[in-house]
Amino acid sequence: LDIIMGLLQPTSGEIFCDGSNQSELNREDWLSIFSHVPQSIFLADTSVWKNIGGLGSNVAVDKSRVLNVAELAHVRDDIENFTHGFDTIVGERGVRLSGGQMQRIGIARALYEKSSILVLDEATSAIDPFIEEKIESSLSAINEDITIIKVAHRISTLKSCNIIYKVDGGEIVQSGNYETFFGS
Repeated sequence: LDIIMGLLQPTSGEIFCDGSNQSELNREDWLSIFSHVPQSIFLADTSVWKNIGGLGSNVAVDKSRVLNVAELAHVRDDIENFTHGFDTIVGERGVRLSGGQMQRIGIARALYEKSSILVLDEATSAIDPFIEEKIESSLSAINEDITIIKVAHRISTLKSCNIIYKVDGGEIVQSGNYETFFGS
């Protein structure tokens, strides 16, 4: 994923996107097309508003957009039930939140960024399967606007994927859809 996102340069081969070699593109332009949700989410000791819509920036938070992406990530109800709602300070590294809440806030943050490629690296591993299914449904609804790249060990996470690649030893060893791999 680090190579695809341009964080590391490949030691061999090339990466092409829409016919353009990634190495010939402006690095900042390339990086800007990605939103990344890792398994371990970084949260700052600030409000939920800032952790979703303004982390590390002095730009005003678009609160209506934060509410929308929190809904898509199925974390809005949880946040609204906090004593201070979206004004809640999450604590250093999100210590006041559950693992699932942290991951859903990370997904909301990535959706807030409006990138054209969303990279989910075990991004729902701490979320219960019922909520994960709701998130998958939300992501499927916006799937026409963005490309989603998922890394997952939980097979159910891959049901909505158009194409699945099995990687072993750094090589693609099989590709197909969910039915190809797991039947219906």
